[in-house]
Amino acid sequence: MLGDTYLFIDGGYLQTVYRDQFTPLFGDGYLVDYKSVMETFNARRAYLYDCLDDVQKAGESDADFQARVKQQEDRFDAIDKVEGVHVRYGYLSPGKKRQQKEVDVLLAVDMLTHAFNKNMDEAVLLSGDRDFRPVVESIVRLGTLVKVAYDPRTGSRPLARAADNEMEIDITALCRWIKLDKYEDRSKHFPQACLSPNRDADPFKHHPGYRTGVIGPEKLSLGLCEQDKVWYATVQINPRDYSLYSFHDQAKLLDYLAKQCGEIVW
Repeated sequence: MLGDTYLFIDGGYLQTVYRDQFTPLFGDGYLVDYKSVMETFNARRAYLYDCLDDVQKAGESDADFQARVKQQEDRFDAIDKVEGVHVRYGYLSPGKKRQQKEVDVLLAVDMLTHAFNKNMDEAVLLSGDRDFRPVVESIVRLGTLVKVAYDPRTGSRPLARAADNEMEIDITALCRWIKLDKYEDRSKHFPQACLSPNRDADPFKHHPGYRTGVIGPEKLSLGLCEQDKVWYATVQINPRDYSLYSFHDQAKLLDYLAKQCGEIVW
């Protein structure tokens, strides 16, 4: 079918990105909404490759072990019920340095099989693992378009260069992929961004307590102020446009902007 996109998710890599970028800001009490991830890439089908941690730990009671494994199984079952999503399991090697086994092989075989059988027109690989570069190169040679989505802080540039296209996973995407209740206000959990209503100037420039600085390697102008218990930050995109961000927590808003745009200097 023309235009079909398949998404292949390295579950361990995505967990690492969330652990390093998202959790320090917002905690670990959230789950990923895989439907939202699929929508980002306009994917008709998605495969998640991960492992059950089903080896009892030293000092762990039988009841605690069974409860921990059951919690993992329930989470994977819920993911597998999302329309178009399929969970594929590897296993964890025993020992102190436990590593995922078979996951990379399963992912590579599935990508090559679907490309060879012409089941998809585009493959999206969500991973930053350089070991996948030969697979990406092979699929490109088979004529399937390939996109690599990765965290530029930790992902492999050679892997991204091997693909036809790439997408950098940033803190905005990680927040957008979080699962919330249907009618829950996302602005209560994460900073929100929009274009400033005043295209020619920072709308808060003359607000009492207004603070200025620069952000990112390009030294874009940054403004910060508080109004009605909400913090607002404006980032200059170009001489005529500003992005406006808002959140109720000043520290988290600034940390979010630093992860999104770069270092802040006041």
